[in-house]
Amino acid sequence: MLNKINIISTLLGLLFVYLSVAILSYGAAIAIPLEISDLAQDYPLLILVVLDIVAMGLPLLLALFVFAAVLNLFNGAKQRLPYALLLLPFLLLHTYYLGFSVVNSDPSAFIATTLPKYALLIIFTWWFANWQTTKNK
Repeated sequence: MLNKINIISTLLGLLFVYLSVAILSYGAAIAIPLEISDLAQDYPLLILVVLDIVAMGLPLLLALFVFAAVLNLFNGAKQRLPYALLLLPFLLLHTYYLGFSVVNSDPSAFIATTLPKYALLIIFTWWFANWQTTKNK
């Protein structure tokens, strides 16, 4: 049974990766509102971090929650590994892109604007896995 849930979680993770490409594409296409332009001149990195979390991080978190809830229906043994396998394809894909992106831009700005989005997903996955495994003991 554990092998089945691991395969199901990996397949759900691949579906999440497929969906995340569309979410990140729509999030990248959002224009910065004119009201924020004065603040963006003073604190450009902060504005990029906040917009990245709001435009891309929260929709990714919502999609991950849906996939984690579906995975929770199949996870009868209440193991933590399937939740990690759910997020692993996403992290592997974006780690691959990270290597190319850091070379072509300022590493500190790139990491500061993208790391909060990934940290949000990792922390949510850790919290959801712990909550589901300790809730039913």
